[in-house]
Amino acid sequence: IDDIALEKIKVDFADSGVRPNVTTKLDELNLYLKNVTLAGVEPLSYEMNLRLNEKFICNSSGDVKHKILDLNSYTKCSGFDVVRFRPYIDEAATDALSVYDLKLKKATLGFDANVSVLEEDTQMKVRMHDANINLSGFALDKKSTKEGLVEFANLGVNGLSLNTKDKAVNIKNTTLKNLNIQTRLYENGSLNIENLVVAKEAKRTKKTKTK
Repeated sequence: IDDIALEKIKVDFADSGVRPNVTTKLDELNLYLKNVTLAGVEPLSYEMNLRLNEKFICNSSGDVKHKILDLNSYTKCSGFDVVRFRPYIDEAATDALSVYDLKLKKATLGFDANVSVLEEDTQMKVRMHDANINLSGFALDKKSTKEGLVEFANLGVNGLSLNTKDKAVNIKNTTLKNLNIQTRLYENGSLNIENLVVAKEAKRTKKTKTK
């Protein structure tokens, strides 16, 4: 098949398995494919763009062989509202920790990356280079008292490279702008940043005596 075009696809999804419920709206998805074959020996090329929950915009393009997976792509996304999916973060943290006294108030994520995936000897080798990650408008509160703890305007990780074959990770530079940490000493002498996160105690196994 020379060309396939899937345009203006919309999906609404509601997850009642978490509290509060999370609703996700795929406002629009467009996908364009060229040189599609069942054999998957020759590369097919793709272009994709989507808008999620009005603000999250993502564009991706590349080529892929699927008989033996060989993918090369460039993806750029912006405007991901992390707080919208906070119930998943809170649920995972509550399950893993005995104390989790934090509440994410604001955070917007954006990123772009060149990614290649190659199948070798039944294993997937992933290589990412020249990736940039941006976390902006971040604010974190203490859940029990609703007081602000940490804010920053922007955290940027630039020139990120990752290679699973060599087990190597490199970062060219990291920048943090307008960091504000708000500490407070209570009347009882404790700080507001104490015991925000406490790990669960490891389960002790009883040893049985052998005669």
